[in-house]
Amino acid sequence: MRVLVLDHADLPGPDAAVAHLAARGASPEIVHAWKGDPIPDLAGFDGLMVMGGPQMVTDLADLPWMAAEIATLRAALAAGLPTLCICLGAQMLAHALGAKVGPHPEGRLAFGFERLHALPVAPGAAPNPIPDGLAVLCGNAQGFALPEGVEPLAAGRCNPDRHLTACNVEGERFLRELLIRRKSMKLGG
Repeated sequence: MRVLVLDHADLPGPDAAVAHLAARGASPEIVHAWKGDPIPDLAGFDGLMVMGGPQMVTDLADLPWMAAEIATLRAALAAGLPTLCICLGAQMLAHALGAKVGPHPEGRLAFGFERLHALPVAPGAAPNPIPDGLAVLCGNAQGFALPEGVEPLAAGRCNPDRHLTACNVEGERFLRELLIRRKSMKLGG
């Protein structure tokens, strides 16, 4: 299984999410578009993972590589490619889905560990993949509104009016407290 990983930071060690993929037999192909790496065509990939980083979607006008990554996210959604977005990746996905991304209107910031509360899903929807009580690290200055066509999967206390990301598997953005999933898509694959 080949997974395209769009990474946005130079880390001193291996990323836990990428290590998780590799430990399960996936072949992650890491691309640093922010450093000038070209983004490959999605053909031949079985999944897409868009990582976090220090950049913000509100800086999109000054970051041409980000526009290319957002176009890649839109193509992945259109193709039904399983997609996981974390932190900045979730901001980008929310933007791709038409949601407003930016600082909290009251200037709130969040940092620390939090336990999420899994929410009930709509009748006929796939089961909620988020375990109740999942501990996550929240550390953010920006978030986004709930994109149209998604449902919440989990909620927490820090900045509860901000929401996480959407895609055809589930976008997990643990820098805000709400996970969402596209209502028109099922989990899996």
